[in-house]
Amino acid sequence: MIITINTPVKTRFIAGKLLVSWLKRHLFS
Repeated sequence: MIITINTPVKTRFIAGKLLVSWLKRHLFS
């Protein structure tokens, strides 16, 4: 997982999407 400090907003957005997909996969499967 690559985190770019120069773009915190984009990183947070991508991290949010990954977290949501992870939660869906583990809670609703």
